[in-house]
Amino acid sequence: MARHGEEPKSTEAAEARRMLHAADAWSTRLRATSTRAEGFWTVLWGILLGLGLFTVLQRFAWWEGAAGIALLIAFYVVVGIVNWRRSAARTVRPKYFSQMWRAAGIWAGVMLVASLFLTHESDGQVNLWWSILLAVLCAAPTIACGIWLVARGR
Repeated sequence: MARHGEEPKSTEAAEARRMLHAADAWSTRLRATSTRAEGFWTVLWGILLGLGLFTVLQRFAWWEGAAGIALLIAFYVVVGIVNWRRSAARTVRPKYFSQMWRAAGIWAGVMLVASLFLTHESDGQVNLWWSILLAVLCAAPTIACGIWLVARGR
């Protein structure tokens, strides 16, 4: 170690440069890292979002009674597990991902309001093709966010 007023030894300067270079490389790698696992869970989250909207719009007969309650509870448990696994796999995300994620959430909310309007206008029975279209449009941005994470992930 160099004392005050003395020139540092060349090995100390080289070691300091090596440590600074390693820290810079590590921070660069952290900024660009996202996991594929979070992307897969995000895609699954989007699929569940679309599937949930589709089943609500179609009002299947098996949603009624005790079987419907059991299916609804099972659906909520699966959604909770997927959300828990997605948050457990979360790492550093790509730049602008949070803005895209918020936009996907706002879009899903708009589509849910549109589906409520469509359900109200059609007296509760929605055409199959409208249900499929609304479910796909609702889930597409969320699935796109997940695919982006998978493509950029390690």
